[in-house]
Amino acid sequence: MAGPVELDFDELSPVFEEVEDIQTVDLFEKEAAVPVSFIHEEDISDVEDETTMDTVPTIVFVNEETLQTILPQSESDVSDSKPLFKCDLCQKEYFRERGIKTHKKTCKGSKAQSSKKPTAASGKPKKPIAPKKKTPAVLLKEKFLNSSVNILETSLKSAADDPFFMIREPGKSAALLASKLIPLSSNENAKIFVEGFIKAMHEKLKKKSVSKPYHINLFKLFNKQCFADEHINNWKLFLALVGSDLDQTRMLFNFVTSKILEQLLKIRREFFLPDTSNKEIYVSVTGSELQTIRYVCGYLLFSLKKSLRNDKTLDGKATMEVLKSWGYKDFEDEFDDNIDEDHFTLAWVQAVNRGSLIYAVDDFFHFIKHIELSTKKLLHQKFLANYKGDDIREMLRTEFSANLNVERCWQKLTMDIPNENIKSKIRSKIIGKWINLRINGFIKSVLNIRKLNAKKNSEKSETVSEAGEPGIRKLLATKK
Repeated sequence: MAGPVELDFDELSPVFEEVEDIQTVDLFEKEAAVPVSFIHEEDISDVEDETTMDTVPTIVFVNEETLQTILPQSESDVSDSKPLFKCDLCQKEYFRERGIKTHKKTCKGSKAQSSKKPTAASGKPKKPIAPKKKTPAVLLKEKFLNSSVNILETSLKSAADDPFFMIREPGKSAALLASKLIPLSSNENAKIFVEGFIKAMHEKLKKKSVSKPYHINLFKLFNKQCFADEHINNWKLFLALVGSDLDQTRMLFNFVTSKILEQLLKIRREFFLPDTSNKEIYVSVTGSELQTIRYVCGYLLFSLKKSLRNDKTLDGKATMEVLKSWGYKDFEDEFDDNIDEDHFTLAWVQAVNRGSLIYAVDDFFHFIKHIELSTKKLLHQKFLANYKGDDIREMLRTEFSANLNVERCWQKLTMDIPNENIKSKIRSKIIGKWINLRINGFIKSVLNIRKLNAKKNSEKSETVSEAGEPGIRKLLATKK
């Protein structure tokens, strides 16, 4: 290393002409903080007292960029000065530029900084923030509040039209008051009352549960809210619109709140249950069931023709001709004389499977098959187990008339019949005969299930003997 360099301050500035005992300065005693560009001296031209020059100022090496910001400082101030360089990622501070450059090569930033998503300032596109998806509880609450006015109006109309209110006082007064409040259902005071009650009940209604403890807790909450001061005060404000008092209308308050809960439960049930109104329910039949349906088709044609055998009216004769066109007792008429024995035997077996020797055409078979498919949607195992002896005839007729496949097959089957009266009579007879057959089998299944349950549970009261079967059958069968 080279020796110390002597600087003559007399040549550098006239300010130091009177300074004595100038000491030499070792430039390598302290490494420069930045690359040396030129020497900057402290400006002391304004110093009035010469005693202030007893300490020679330290020479500071700067570059052009930091010339305007870094001022000359004494040796005692160097140790107390703030760092000149700071890392933008981890916020670490350095005195020297070489240190900050070395640090930046390996710096990955702090955890907080590294976890931040890239922004537009970093040169990477900012990802759009997806809106937060609403929970079912929030959606249900919004559905309740959006229907609040309609809920209150419906409850008041029910009170105004309630037949028990009109029997005597104070029911008549409550019904009259309800009729006065109906036009005010959209008033602000009315909204405050019904929305406050809905928000209080939403705490339990938002849960998707059908257990017995859930319903017990739900009605406990309802009773609690009926006596809550908040709802009673809101009810008073609502009644003040027509100049009435709560003390005289407690009956109406109880009735309206119960109707509000009834409608909330209905909305909740529709909200949580899946919408299956427009969804097709697919059912199928097995090979053995198809064979049974083919037999039933032949039986229906045979039975209907037998019932019309003595009908000599024009409609009766026309109906008989239609039924004959849908089935043949002697299927040999369909084949010519040159048919071989194998094909004849196969055709005969198929005819037997389609209903003894009565052969039903395919259009009639498809019509009966879709009737059976629509029946299976209703008379399923759960309905069978919970059957209480209700009349299922009308339910089946409604299902047949609403089923598109049944209608389509019927239109195709009767497209050549111009008389609508004959068509409706034939359809009514076919469906009536089918329902009687189906109900007989249904009741047998109900009896068998009860026998099995009685045998499993060993309950003598549920045991059905052979002698008691006719009575049970009469109990379950409904009048035509």
